[in-house]
Amino acid sequence: MSAPQLYPPDTGSRGREPFRGRAVPYHEQDATAHWARHYRNELTILALLRGATRQSTRIDLRRQLEVCRRKQVHWQRHANWDVQQATRLATEAKSSRTLSPASPASRQSSLATRPGSPGNGLG
Repeated sequence: MSAPQLYPPDTGSRGREPFRGRAVPYHEQDATAHWARHYRNELTILALLRGATRQSTRIDLRRQLEVCRRKQVHWQRHANWDVQQATRLATEAKSSRTLSPASPASRQSSLATRPGSPGNGLG
């Protein structure tokens, strides 16, 4: 048995509604909301990793964690990323969980300093 999937499997075009809206251009996307989604996923992966006993599951979860952190860094570099809102959303995500936060050393990589700013205040 492999690691639990955090996202539903891709079912192709079956069962999906056709897209009827307007695609949001990249420069208009809410980078903070995207970042927060990946941060919540990181918290979930860390919780699953703490409880994983099989080596194959732990390897899969570590790979997912690496991808999740890379996506967080990507959204932190976006022009619409807001440090204050990200701090608030991170606090809400942590408080909504009953698990302990990740170690400060592991958080440093995903909460890297945004280019051009002295620090992002998260950590």
